Amino acid sequence: MNKLQIRQLNKFQAVEAFMTANEADFPKESSAGRTATALTAVISNIETHAARKDSGEISSNVEIKAENFEKLDRLMRLITKAARANADEITGIEELYRLDGGRSEEARLARARHFYTQSAEHNDIFIESGLETTFRADLNALITAVSASTDETDTAKSERGGAVGALIEEFRKGNRHCNKLDNLVKIKYAENPEKLAAWLIASHQRAADSEDEEETPPTEGRTP
Repeated sequence: MNKLQIRQLNKFQAVEAFMTANEADFPKESSAGRTATALTAVISNIETHAARKDSGEISSNVEIKAENFEKLDRLMRLITKAARANADEITGIEELYRLDGGRSEEARLARARHFYTQSAEHNDIFIESGLETTFRADLNALITAVSASTDETDTAKSERGGAVGALIEEFRKGNRHCNKLDNLVKIKYAENPEKLAAWLIASHQRAADSEDEEETPPTEGRTP
């Protein structure tokens, strides 16, 4: 979360604490009580979405994919060298294992799949040239690993994007709940300066004596 969102969450939590401390004046079945309950749900949702948004899963998946691509590229370079080594005996073999054709992830994967399919014909020759006896199985495993890590990264990015949108919506809900409570609490405590002062601090409309915050301008919908 950014600094503004953190401040807003702190405000929601302070308002929640105020309502809990004064729940005798705001029964659960009252409008204020129901709104306070809804605010508690918003706080829980914000914490959940923020955890998803800030998850290190994307970075981890990106690192795994990069590592698998590096291994895949390295093995394909060895296959290309093996093809070149046999170009004097098999006409045109080096053309079947060229590494050109683009550096995008899609192009590299397509090239790897081509290498795997084509190398079935040259399996024994390439092993004789020095490649591991399992080079085709290794190539296929890396293709599968890269494809899987790509899908996982895309899924994580999609979930993160969803969490960002959900987070924004929850903050909107939270602000609406706080504005409604602002009106209800000010009505309830219109003749109680002490409670009203505590509410202004909890709702971040007035700084506490121990803080140096500037007074926050009233939000639309609040009563003076």
